[in-house]
Amino acid sequence: MRVLYVDPSLERPLGHHANVTVNIVHALHALGHEVQVLGNGKASAGLGVDVERAFSKAVYSHLEVEPGAAFPALARYWAGRYESEALPYIARFYPDLIYANSISGFVLAGLADAVGKLYPSGQCPPIVGEFPFPSSGTKEAEWYAAQIRYAIETMPEGVLARTTLMTVNGRTAARLGEAIEWPAAAFPSPYVVPASPDAQGRERAPGSPIRVGVLGHQAGHKGILLVPDILEIALAEMPGVEVVVQVQEQDTDPAVRARLHDLAKGNPRLEVISGALDKEEYDALARRLDVFLLPYDRKRYQSSISGICYEALSNGGCVVCPDDSSLADIVVKYQGDTGLFGEWTARSIADALKRVVDDFEAVSERAREGQRHFLEENGPVAFARELLAHAAPDAPRRPSVLRALWLSKVAYLKFRCARALARIMRRR
Repeated sequence: MRVLYVDPSLERPLGHHANVTVNIVHALHALGHEVQVLGNGKASAGLGVDVERAFSKAVYSHLEVEPGAAFPALARYWAGRYESEALPYIARFYPDLIYANSISGFVLAGLADAVGKLYPSGQCPPIVGEFPFPSSGTKEAEWYAAQIRYAIETMPEGVLARTTLMTVNGRTAARLGEAIEWPAAAFPSPYVVPASPDAQGRERAPGSPIRVGVLGHQAGHKGILLVPDILEIALAEMPGVEVVVQVQEQDTDPAVRARLHDLAKGNPRLEVISGALDKEEYDALARRLDVFLLPYDRKRYQSSISGICYEALSNGGCVVCPDDSSLADIVVKYQGDTGLFGEWTARSIADALKRVVDDFEAVSERAREGQRHFLEENGPVAFARELLAHAAPDAPRRPSVLRALWLSKVAYLKFRCARALARIMRRR
């Protein structure tokens, strides 16, 4: 089977877009299928997966816009842009199935328009789109849902019949379905930290320090502003703990970075890693950790997902995260509620971490047992099998590449006109 993997936000060989691409593509290859990846940027350098630079804009370019009266023109502009960029590659690769990762409704609308023009009605390759839905009740979620509803309302009927909207969390799928008034499926999670090549994993000698980590892309809603206070409490009150924190120049407040580096001076129990890590470095670091500290804002994670949370569960690491959240749902399922915190304060989060540390042997035993169950139900191969189950039984015929190039030019002219109209509407 030929699978087209689409991710307009795949810009570099670092971060969750790169990691999940590698996981899914390698799983599809292992199952004997051919994959073509369409990204945005020269991500294949160092990624280990060949990527065609098809797209010029990531989805984040239009997720935090207040469109007002310009919405129809703006929607046509973005959908047309993605359509014009995807058309030649769809025709050239003629996939049996299209999977689009971490997208917006505008990407879906563009892909739907492309296959609707290339294939006879009802004979197009199925589209599976993954939507990491923001928390319900926020302006961001309303805008995100409006884009998806636009795609559903405008795509050709034959394409809609072969389209599946999904995410990798049950709560997220339910909230997404309510917001767009359309069913959304929950797939297995493809986010994992693979087992150590030397089979050492997270082996920890008795009596050695408990290794706590704060990893990944840092942001305000992920609690980075609270992290220095949390760690100051942890280092003072939990003598058996060592901590590693990953910070990145472009997304961490300078004052926070400075304070973390000050805390680390002369303190061998705190390590600060500056900058992004490639997949091998990140996986190796994650395998060293006993506890994954996720000091996230519960409101933001009512329905949002966290790849790091899934990676921690796959690794048998204990998780500290907010209660009554999409994260808590899966953490409780696989390792219990010891590490859940209520208030979004440094003291409350540190107390949750201390409960895990004080009862570490019991909590880590539950986490290791949960790891086994998690990996039975999730992982890249489980995700790939579920994805392939949505393929159509009839193989789509090969469309004309020349026709696709012509249609791409027409779509390009249309989205340029739509952009001009959107600018006029915004000025009014």
